[in-house]
Amino acid sequence: MFLRTTKAKGKTYLSIVENYYDKGRTRQKNIASLGCLDKFKDTHQLEHIAKALLAFCKERKTIFDVSSLQEKSRKKWGAVRVFRKLWNTFGLDAIFKKITEKKKSTFDFFSAVFLMLLDRLCAPQSKLASYNGQDKYFDIKKNELQHLYRALDILADKKDTLEEYLFYKNVSLFNMTVDVCLYDVTTLYFESVRKDELKKFGYSKDCKFNEVQIVLGLLVDLEGSPIGFDIYPGNTYEGHTFSDALDTLKNRFKINRVIIVGDQGMMSKNNIQVTKDKEYSYIVGSRLKAKSDVLKKEILDKRRYKKLSMNVDDTEEIVKYREIEIDNEKILCTWSKKRAEKDKADRERLIEKAKKMLEAKTPITSRRGALKYINASITHEPTLDEKKIREDEQWDGFYGIQTNCTGYDSRMILNYYHDLWRVEESFRIFKTHLETRPIFHWTPQRIKGHLVLCFIAFLLERTLEGILKKKKIEYSPQKIRKALDELELSEIDLEGQTFFLRSKIEGLANTILRALNIPIPPTISQTQDF
Repeated sequence: MFLRTTKAKGKTYLSIVENYYDKGRTRQKNIASLGCLDKFKDTHQLEHIAKALLAFCKERKTIFDVSSLQEKSRKKWGAVRVFRKLWNTFGLDAIFKKITEKKKSTFDFFSAVFLMLLDRLCAPQSKLASYNGQDKYFDIKKNELQHLYRALDILADKKDTLEEYLFYKNVSLFNMTVDVCLYDVTTLYFESVRKDELKKFGYSKDCKFNEVQIVLGLLVDLEGSPIGFDIYPGNTYEGHTFSDALDTLKNRFKINRVIIVGDQGMMSKNNIQVTKDKEYSYIVGSRLKAKSDVLKKEILDKRRYKKLSMNVDDTEEIVKYREIEIDNEKILCTWSKKRAEKDKADRERLIEKAKKMLEAKTPITSRRGALKYINASITHEPTLDEKKIREDEQWDGFYGIQTNCTGYDSRMILNYYHDLWRVEESFRIFKTHLETRPIFHWTPQRIKGHLVLCFIAFLLERTLEGILKKKKIEYSPQKIRKALDELELSEIDLEGQTFFLRSKIEGLANTILRALNIPIPPTISQTQDF
């Protein structure tokens, strides 16, 4: 059976013809006449007829010659749709348009920033690698390499404006509350030994002591959402950055009532006084062993402690506590069995290490770590310091929190202090997941622009996590990235026609799209409006 065209009176007609044998000869007969071909021009009627006939076949087959099928490209569309939705939610086009109005940029600043954000969120890499690999995203404009670097310069110039805009937008969109702020400092290293006014050698929290670094101070709320950041020379003592953080809250974000939560290393006596001078409240870890003998005796007397049920790491834990008033402030002393077991295990580990150091006759150069349990004397051989061990043993399980907060009960203060893990988690995401370091820019301007870009990416990541959390969907940034990475699109050429075929959508990827009300595209399409 085949199709035959015949001409009559200047027109071409189409018919279906069947071959058959009759008395040893091949003969033909018309099965159906489809009419004049002219009426099929610029229509899809023939295609519709073919598909309708296929419906009656026992074995469904395509009307195309699949042997000619070729995949022209494969692109990622999921992350583009998701983060463009968040981009639009924050109105980034509007603020970027405002900050570039006077600069008269001759390049597409929006596209350059969005490309770098996508890479930071999906597959962190250098700006050169972003430029070389930009074709992997669906519906992204082509960017020149120099435009990526110029975009960083603009971001650096407008850091404060962008931070303030995003802060107030976060407050209005998601009811961000800053009654309590968490602040901490970390270091970001460079694979370099060349110093300048910003890149310097200092104490590295990444143990990269032979490489130059900068210091980063980060403010986050109780949900771990970023408020603002500042950078300092690499040899800056972390405690010296604290006053700047408070100035940021008061002067730029106009926050006049807030509780600052910090760890013992950050909240020195000087920083506590700075907090008081700015009329802020604070919650800080307290060194109980450094208190007066009278106060230490009172702290160690567990008979006056009360019991409190706390939710720690999603498990209920009984904590004993008491409050001690000192100079219009209070120390909240706690004791828990779980902490006592940890303190004991940590001490026994150090004692074992101290014994090995004694056997190896290790020089006593300090009283830190395991060396604090070695009793060094000029006239006698070093020995294990049993008195020091007994002194430390009595403090197993005890912990202190100092605060000037009024109107807050012990449970709330403890919860606020325990939430310090959120700023530490924020640093892990900022440094590791978004791969903020090592930094491969060398001028202070580009370094600053790179960190502004990472800050915006971190805000979008946290916002996505927050939207999912409100719908009782909690996943790590790593699992979210993997889910979005699976949303791919193949551009297929078949007999001269282009088709767009998307990958299967399931699991977390499907959940994310629905949580953000992003329409799920058709499985296959012939249009760019995928």
